[in-house]
Amino acid sequence: MRAKKRCRTVVLVVAPDAGVAAWAAENIDIGLGLGHVEPLVLGPAVVPEITDPAEAEAETELAVRSAVAHGNGPNGRAVVQAALAALGRLDQEHAMVGCRDPRPLDR
Repeated sequence: MRAKKRCRTVVLVVAPDAGVAAWAAENIDIGLGLGHVEPLVLGPAVVPEITDPAEAEAETELAVRSAVAHGNGPNGRAVVQAALAALGRLDQEHAMVGCRDPRPLDR
């Protein structure tokens, strides 16, 4: 991507598993003494566990990331329920962001 767009780039790894996050955070040696790439890792250790529905509603995007990062953890049910409640409160315009076809799926 760096060569194609001729701009600075970073490697971002989204890892819902702590072990994968630790592995992905290791520097990548480019070789030939040209340096290394240090990936940015978004793993469970850097994403807060959001279980409070009011907090989830105020920070919906973070609540969704929290559900991905902590949904299988000890408080997983509460984390996922808070994220789902927050998503359920989105208005139609915000709920459809990223959808290619705004028509209902039950057509």
